[in-house]
This record gives sequence, C-alpha cells and structure tokens, in this order.
Amino acid sequence: MEVLQEDAESGYDYLRIARVLHAEGRNEEALEWIGRGLESDDGDPRLRGLAADNHRDAGRVELVGELLWKNFEERPGSVTYRELSSGTRADFSRWRDRALAVLKDLAAGEHARRQDWSDVVSVLLWEGDAEAARDAANEGGCRQELWLNVARERAKAHPLDALPVLLREAERSLEGGTRPAYRHAAALLREARRLAQRTDGLEEFDHHVRQVRERNRRRPALQDEFTRAGLPQAK
Repeated sequence: MEVLQEDAESGYDYLRIARVLHAEGRNEEALEWIGRGLESDDGDPRLRGLAADNHRDAGRVELVGELLWKNFEERPGSVTYRELSSGTRADFSRWRDRALAVLKDLAAGEHARRQDWSDVVSVLLWEGDAEAARDAANEGGCRQELWLNVARERAKAHPLDALPVLLREAERSLEGGTRPAYRHAAALLREARRLAQRTDGLEEFDHHVRQVRERNRRRPALQDEFTRAGLPQAK
C-alpha cells in the first residue's frame, strides 16, 4: 500500500489503491481514495462503480443509485443498465422506467447514436421478459441476432410466434449467396422444423423447404447444406 500510494498519479492508480482497501473491508479509506481519483481523472466510471460497492456495504442505498445512475447517463447502454440493476438490487424499481426511457430515446432524432431499440430488447431479455422484448423489437426494431434471441425465448412457450422469425432470418441468410450463408440458413430451418413438429405444422413446413430447394435447384452448395442439415428433399 505504501508503494502504491507513493506512486499514485492517475485515476487508475487511485482505483488500484481503493480496490485493495475495499477488499480488506476498509471502506471509508477506500472512499477517500476514490474521491481523489474522481477529482483527478474526471469521473472514471470504474471509480464510481467501486464507490457504489462501498456505499452498499455501508447500507447507503441512495448513494449507490446516484453513482450508478451517473455512469448510466454518461454511457447509456445495456451494460450500464445491467450494472445499475445489479448494483441497486431491490431499489432498482426507482430507476428502471427512467433507464428504459433513456435507451428508447437513443434511437430518436436525426442524429441518434442508434437507429433501433437493440439495447432495450437486450435488457428486457436479460430480465427474462421475452414478451416485453418481442413488443419492443416490433415497435423499435433491433439487430438480427436479437430477433433470433427473442424468437428462441418465445419458442419455449409460444413456438408459433418464433417460427416466422426463423423462416424470415433463413431467407435473409440465403441472400448471402455463399456456402456459409447457406449453412446458416439450413441450421435455422432445421431449428424451425423442430418447432413445426411441436405445432403440428410439419407437413406445411416441409412443403416450404421443398419450394426453397426448387427455387434454388441450380445452387449445388445450397442443396448440399440443406441435405447435411437433414432437411427434406425436393420431389
């Protein structure tokens, strides 16, 4: 500690000292060094996060929320949302609606940092609310992989909701026109076929796959990947 303190110059140096003190249960001393770090390094979010840990250990819940909210405001996104939720715990209900509103606003306006609600969908999935995630994806849009994650979560209880998403993404993948794209599409269709079996829609699904094969009969790589995936052959 003496060596660390003697050489401390940057916010990261203060963070290292504070981490050691926090690990030893010396929370008030850790907070003193965190304060120095915040003054010298213009508010490093890691220092605020560690300060929040110290205040939570001391039962100062209000301060925990304020510190983590500042981190979220400065860098709004799914990562800082999860940190705010995990850090405030039972007190998160005070911050949740505000945080979701900020994430939605990121996609609003001509110079928006993001053009969809991917962060909103991501955190709703993280919270285990697949229905709300689906609604958000429909309303604000999201990245392709998130659509698939939403579909897979919904498939656990509502396979019919997931089937169109998998079919749509398979068609999109086929547009790539390469063997890896065909392989990815075949994997999605194999996944969708299992859902079709659960919903008594296997005959209709297999008919769809045969039509896809027929439309692409001059693409041997596609035919090969579909066969490898165990998809039905064209008649």
